[in-house]
Amino acid sequence: MIKSLSLKPRHFLVSIFWFYVFRSLFTVGFGFLSRAVTHDTLITGFSFSVSVETGILLVLFALIPMVVGMGIFYRSVKYVPIVHAGVIMMMEAISGVIYGYLVLGEAINTFTIFGGVLILLASALTILEKRSD
Repeated sequence: MIKSLSLKPRHFLVSIFWFYVFRSLFTVGFGFLSRAVTHDTLITGFSFSVSVETGILLVLFALIPMVVGMGIFYRSVKYVPIVHAGVIMMMEAISGVIYGYLVLGEAINTFTIFGGVLILLASALTILEKRSD
């Protein structure tokens, strides 16, 4: 039954919707669990309390860019080979580090540079392997 359900063609927005529903439920569940376990701010060093307006803004700030980004990604897979789309998705981590360094003033340590080099090497190997075929 599960196999027959998974083979039905669906609109890409349906996949995005269910992905974020389950992801949100999972994240909220862990949020409540961590709040129950570490209810004392002396242990965690910070409080989980935010105003309703701030909570709504945080949800919108997280949801809108992710849904738009994933929507564009799923739509682009029709026009770009999936290998190239995967390589582009790996670049998201590197661009996040660069953004954090340039805009937010975050420090970059040796492990971050090493990981970025590994991602770039894997991307180059993937692209060069496809060209040699």
